[in-house]
Amino acid sequence: MPGEEFVRCGDVARELYFVADGFVHLLEGLEVKREIRGDVADMASIVGEVSFFLGIPQSQTARTSVDADVRLLVLTTENSEKLLGQYPEQQELILKNILASYNLDSHGRDLIEGQEEEDTSRQLQRESIVLAMKRRDTEAFAALSHAATLGDVEEVRRLIRRGADVNSANYDMRTVLHMACSEGNLRVVEVLLEHGAAKNLKSRWGNTPLSEAIHDKQAHVVQELVKHQCQLCLDDPAGEMCEFASQGDIDNLTLLLTNGVDPNQGDYDGR
Repeated sequence: MPGEEFVRCGDVARELYFVADGFVHLLEGLEVKREIRGDVADMASIVGEVSFFLGIPQSQTARTSVDADVRLLVLTTENSEKLLGQYPEQQELILKNILASYNLDSHGRDLIEGQEEEDTSRQLQRESIVLAMKRRDTEAFAALSHAATLGDVEEVRRLIRRGADVNSANYDMRTVLHMACSEGNLRVVEVLLEHGAAKNLKSRWGNTPLSEAIHDKQAHVVQELVKHQCQLCLDDPAGEMCEFASQGDIDNLTLLLTNGVDPNQGDYDGR
């Protein structure tokens, strides 16, 4: 109907609107900030895409023209989930395009450094998006690390396809690869390495994925990491070597020696 508000500022969109005929005003308070028309070929005719796809409250109210009826095409959340369930890669593509329009990548970081947003309302919307993407990354890391720890290979693949960062880390700077290596989940380790997991990142305790696999006696994982030329990067190689020697751990002792650890180094007591 003419003059009808169909989107309200502060609500989270459950529907996505396409202006087929007529035009719509986007309002901040009583001020018209933008007009969306259905009869201009090169103008985006979508209302509410940021809220719909990112779960962020609407930053503006949408109202139909007061002069004439407007025809809107509506996509509901339910239908969207059915559609994107058949084409999951499209959801990431849509998200990527929305973020790029705000100069952001999939993790809420600047695509182009130093590029300022002149429109105040878009700047506020951008800040909300950055917070949403950080929250999304936190949730994705929690899900990915849980799946990796359990050895759920298919779930790990699915989460990576949906954009989970294989190199994100927890408060101890342990990545998902650290966790999978420690648990001995070889197939997960292989998938993470296939998708570009950093092989030699150190945790807060100075451990690389390879050193964690060695500590936890995951020989099958150690072999895979060595095959990928992962590095030990031990902070105390002599101490490690002496510990393995005292335990009679020939496999790990041999691994240290073949990776260049000097057999004549002493521990903290010079032994």
